Amino acid sequence: MSKRAVLYARVSGDDYDDDELSKLDAQLAECRKYAEKKQYKVLHEFQEDKFSSGADFDLPQLNRVRQLARDHAFDVLIVREIDRLARDAEKFMRVKRTLLENEVRIEFVSREYGDDWRGMFMEGLDAVWAQAERAQIVERTRRGKRNSVRAGNVTCCGAPPYGYREATVDGKRTLAIDAEEAEVVRMMYRLYLEGNGKGEKHGCKAIAKSLTERRVPSHSDKGNTINNKVWSEYGYWNYRAVGRMLKSPVYKGEWWYGKHTDNPITIPVPAIVSAQDWEAAQVIRRKNHRVRKHPGDYDFLLRGASYCSECGKRMELRSLRKNEKPPFYYYTH
Repeated sequence: MSKRAVLYARVSGDDYDDDELSKLDAQLAECRKYAEKKQYKVLHEFQEDKFSSGADFDLPQLNRVRQLARDHAFDVLIVREIDRLARDAEKFMRVKRTLLENEVRIEFVSREYGDDWRGMFMEGLDAVWAQAERAQIVERTRRGKRNSVRAGNVTCCGAPPYGYREATVDGKRTLAIDAEEAEVVRMMYRLYLEGNGKGEKHGCKAIAKSLTERRVPSHSDKGNTINNKVWSEYGYWNYRAVGRMLKSPVYKGEWWYGKHTDNPITIPVPAIVSAQDWEAAQVIRRKNHRVRKHPGDYDFLLRGASYCSECGKRMELRSLRKNEKPPFYYYTH
C-alpha cells in the first residue's frame, strides 16, 4: 500500500520579485516529482499566501497540515527544503514534534536525512542555518530602511497611520492627510480632552465604544483580512488601538522611525492636531495611568504554542486577579 503524502510550499517577501506564484508552482512541481519517484499517493497540496514569514508559527496552510496530521489523514509531508517549512529552529522542532507524535514523517526534496543521530544532527544544523539566514536578511533590510529614512523618506511598515495616506513630495516619500480619517482623529482628541458636551469625559474604552456604535470605518477596514480571514467586524474599534493613537506623536506632525531604539529618527509630516492638544492628551494619559499591581511576565506554559481548534487563531494569555490566588487562562476572540 502506497504512503499518503501532503505537499507544502511557501514563499516570503525576500524570496520573490514579480512572479511569486511561479515560484510556488515550481516548489510544488518538484515535490510532485519527488512523490512520484517514491510512489507516494498525493492527497493534498498546500501553499501559503505571499508575504508569509518562515518564523511565524501561525500560518493558515501549515495549521491545516498540522490538523490533518492530528487526524491521521496522511503519512508523509513533502517540502522542497527546510527553510520553506521554517526559518526558525524552534518552530521547525515544534512542527516536527507534532507530526512525529502523529506518525507523520517530513521528507525534503533537496536533501535526505537519515534516521540515525547523524541525520538528526544535520537536519538540526540546517534548521539553525535557516534561522541565521533569516536574521541576516532582517538585519540587511533594517539597515536599508534606516538609510532610506536618514535620506528623508517616510517608510511605513505596512499601512500608513490612520488619518494619513502615502505620498511623494520632491522625490521623497512622506505622509499626506486623509481628510475623512483625519476628522475622526480630531473627534477622538475632542472627546478625550473636552468630553461629549454633556460634562462626560471619554476614556479610550468610551471612545472605542462610541466609534463602534457609529460604525466609523477603522484602520483595519482598509484591508480587513489577513490570510483570507476576517479578524473583526466592519467598524469595530478596539480601545487599545485608540490608546495608541492618542499617544502617537505622528498626529502632532512628528513621524518617528526606530522609536524604541537609542537613536530614533524624526521626520516632520503634516499635523492633524495641534501640539498643545497632543501634549494635553499626554498629561491626561499620565494622570489616568494606573500602576500595575502584578507583573505581566507570568511564564505561561503554552505561551505561543496554543491555538483554537475551531478557528485556528493563536490563543492569548490572560490572568484574572482575585485575592492572592488568581486563575490564569487562555482565550481567543
